Amino acid sequence: MATNNCQQLEYIGIFDNAFFFKGPEDDNVGCDALQLDQYNLLEYFIRSQDSKYLIFNHDGFHAQTLSVQGKNKPECKFCIQVYNNDESTGKGLEVMLYVNKEGKKMVVSCKDMDNIYAEEKELPGTIGEDDHGAVFTMKSTATSNEYLLESYKYKSRYLAFETHRDTGNIKLILRHKHEDVVDEPCQLRFSPR
Repeated sequence: MATNNCQQLEYIGIFDNAFFFKGPEDDNVGCDALQLDQYNLLEYFIRSQDSKYLIFNHDGFHAQTLSVQGKNKPECKFCIQVYNNDESTGKGLEVMLYVNKEGKKMVVSCKDMDNIYAEEKELPGTIGEDDHGAVFTMKSTATSNEYLLESYKYKSRYLAFETHRDTGNIKLILRHKHEDVVDEPCQLRFSPR
């Protein structure tokens, strides 16, 4: 057997000076599919540059100041599930972010190139093309415990905090960022507790 690093292939033979292989018939996992790393689930509080905490409430993901008691609520603690834990490429980790709310996983997902929404879903073991809206590439910055989270679906779009001009509320959005430019709203701070 030979492999293409994604699925097992069976050698068939040489015909017309070409090598032929047969793949498994019931395996529909493509080479670009991401696999869940069952040993790598991280739990963090996510904070903005001005130390507001990301939370999930009835109308989505927002940042706000929290008291010590407020940080004990499950909607403040984000779980980061790693897929394809291969940091050797230097590209970062592919992850899904979610909070547990009343026994349900509320996943951070891209609605479009600018907006984020909460999607109730179970985490898949394999992520195919349809689920890429909920996948982010987590990249470390020069500052300890600060990360950039680039949308897997919308390249050069990063999770960021934005203050709503009418209400003053801070919400989570996708923001365009040039690769070499420092963009503080895109730099998220992660703290274990």
